[in-house]
Amino acid sequence: MVEVIPGLFVGSYDNYIRERKSFDYIVSACKEPCHRSALGYTTNAAPKDKDYYFVERGNQLILNLVDAYSVDYIPPTVINKALTTLRKRHMEGGGRVLVHCNQGHSRAPSIALMYILLNMDTLGKDYDKVVEKFKELYPRYHPNNGMRDYVSLFIKDKKRKK
Repeated sequence: MVEVIPGLFVGSYDNYIRERKSFDYIVSACKEPCHRSALGYTTNAAPKDKDYYFVERGNQLILNLVDAYSVDYIPPTVINKALTTLRKRHMEGGGRVLVHCNQGHSRAPSIALMYILLNMDTLGKDYDKVVEKFKELYPRYHPNNGMRDYVSLFIKDKKRKK
């Protein structure tokens, strides 16, 4: 687990299990096991109701997000919710916030990277340079194709809305 900017931590599911009590807010960027456990579904897909994309439970936002190989399978509504929640809980709330996914390589650091780009704009606008600078903050960053492409489009558009 790494504190990428003051108060914002990125890590894995193991970090979440071991240290969740030390955070004011948590963004769980993983369908398995977090979203599935929160809603209690046993089928492959989540129930198509109001909690399909994300659910909030106490001090936690739980995303229905898989580490897809294609950007087409990453719903902008999920990423946008994560980014607005991070702004509210980290920047405006001033608390310690953890963003995690299963391994801490792709989804969680990509969300943190987009949050930094959106709110601080300290990393630049060229994808390769942005990633190079972000890897100085978070060396474990190794996004899957879908998240890599999503971040690349985000850098070009600054906000990816659908």
